[in-house]
Amino acid sequence: MSSLHRQQGKPNWFCAFTDATGKRHFQSTGTPDRKKAEIICSTLGQAERKSKNSELTHQQVRTMLERAMATIMEGSPGVQPGHSIREFMTDWLKDIRGRISVSTYKSYTAITKRFLDHLAHKADNKISAVEITDIRGYRDSISGILSTGTINNHLKMLRLMFDAAKEQDVMDKNPARIVKNLSRTDKQERRPFTPSELGRLLTTLEGDWRTAVLVGYYTGLRIGDVTNLKWSNVDLDKAVYSLKTKKTGRMVIVPIAPPLLRLLKDLRSKSRGEFVCGSLAGVPVKMLSSQFNTILASAGLVERKNYRTYKADGQRRKYAGLSFHCLRHTLTSELKNTGATSAIAGDIVGHDSEAMSRNYTKIDLEIKRAALDKLPDLEGQNRLQK
Repeated sequence: MSSLHRQQGKPNWFCAFTDATGKRHFQSTGTPDRKKAEIICSTLGQAERKSKNSELTHQQVRTMLERAMATIMEGSPGVQPGHSIREFMTDWLKDIRGRISVSTYKSYTAITKRFLDHLAHKADNKISAVEITDIRGYRDSISGILSTGTINNHLKMLRLMFDAAKEQDVMDKNPARIVKNLSRTDKQERRPFTPSELGRLLTTLEGDWRTAVLVGYYTGLRIGDVTNLKWSNVDLDKAVYSLKTKKTGRMVIVPIAPPLLRLLKDLRSKSRGEFVCGSLAGVPVKMLSSQFNTILASAGLVERKNYRTYKADGQRRKYAGLSFHCLRHTLTSELKNTGATSAIAGDIVGHDSEAMSRNYTKIDLEIKRAALDKLPDLEGQNRLQK
């Protein structure tokens, strides 16, 4: 049974209670207000009685304390009630929207909806009510439906969100930090183009798409960075290009391979526009991917995928085979085949990873140029094939 006491020389009320082991405690309520202290002590007394009868769970203790705090705060000016899980996640998304890319925001919004649906009615409980079992249960519920990589990305977002909750003092700990990632046993590896596939592809291309493929092959840039590459990013005299990549925000300064340099000089002599691939600049990445898939299908390299009618319905996406992104893997393979180290190849292509960072601090421009100078001349080879 709990009881309220004063201690000489101390402003706050103290609560005496006995735990389930029979040990007596004398705990400060943290307040000199008798009414508030009575609420806190009464709550401890309830917990004491239930624990003795083995009726108490961790969640019940949390709920009891939250109710006591809510009662105390009702009459306290300037004190706001705690966020529900749903409210906090919604507010967190609004707060970070301007600091992340549009695609990342859409992804985080979808993850948030899915997590709240998993919690069901618990989503309207206080944010502090989230437990490790909730995170683990969510992870297990989407296992087998989504790829392990996607599931781990969901966990990554939840860790970031609960980190923010902890920083704002609405949670004591981050339960998502305890839940481990899944092993990448089902990772779908993109493969490089073979020389014959590249030859077939180039014979079907002309104009800006041909330029885009060659730029992608010799730089390893992603499709959005290639199609939005400006002439101001290219220094033809010094034979280097520099830009901040859209996905990672990484600033890259890389030499231009000789075959690509010849192509760009020829294009520049005829172009007065702002972009290297003028007709493709500003086109959404999804639309570009659809167009490139049609090009690959026309070359007999993949089956045509209908992006307009395709719906994942929350399921794992089917791997489409070759894509524009495979040019990054092609360049990496070609560089390694010519003797470039993983560090040099990674710096040229723009891989960002902790493991890669350990391999190098800064790769000299001339070292990268020497590696790029060994790449084959696709334009020359294709002209001979024609």
